[in-house]
Amino acid sequence: MKKTLLFTVPLLVTLAGPTALPALAQTATSKTLSADAQTTRVVKAATAFLNTLSAAQKKAVQFASTDSAQRARWSNFPTGIFQRAGVRYGDLSTAQRSALTALLGTVLSADGLKMVQQQMAADEVLKTTDGGGGGRLIFGSAEYY
Repeated sequence: MKKTLLFTVPLLVTLAGPTALPALAQTATSKTLSADAQTTRVVKAATAFLNTLSAAQKKAVQFASTDSAQRARWSNFPTGIFQRAGVRYGDLSTAQRSALTALLGTVLSADGLKMVQQQMAADEVLKTTDGGGGGRLIFGSAEYY
């Protein structure tokens, strides 16, 4: 019986292809949402964030999905080296920041959100130490777009 089971599971995964793995993963945890439910949560959080923005801010944060030049223009260089498009985190109100954090918490895992927050805190350290030594480079959590 044990040999049959050891052979059957890999065989089923092979025959079913990539569709089997998500199904197996979804049954492994009770917190997994269906794709439709997760999409609904993301759209709701994104809409809530967008609803906090002015018309000018909305225009600045929304890009056409066909804008391949904008997709390729991303950089993690500090402000001063790289000109960013979008809305600067430091220019968002408290309500807008809360809505953005809620959106990030919806699309990221808890660990992913924590990592983003830690990276922003690290940029604050750079701003107040030698990393922000003046000149063209501008560091700090306000400089996220």
